[in-house]
Amino acid sequence: MVGTGDADTIVVREMLNNPSLHMEVVGFVDDDPRKRSTRIAGVPVLGNRRSISQLVADYDIDLVIISIPTALGREVRDIVTICEKARAATKIMPGLYEMLEVR
Repeated sequence: MVGTGDADTIVVREMLNNPSLHMEVVGFVDDDPRKRSTRIAGVPVLGNRRSISQLVADYDIDLVIISIPTALGREVRDIVTICEKARAATKIMPGLYEMLEVR
């Protein structure tokens, strides 16, 4: 999971509490150095975006969920490119405000 915001925590808790999703949570990735070596909802923050390739290899990760609603487009593209090179699929989660927006 790339990002450590409120939405990320909600998604991770759902993944942990709902085995029918068949998803194992390995850890968070966040570029904020203050969050490294911490745990969120019991899940470790393993590194920053530059750690993704190594983490994919070390943990045999096949899916990276990107959830950074405040990220600029180029930042998201950079993370997607890193994941593609590491041969991990990506999903980009919309921000909670986007899911709640009434049209």
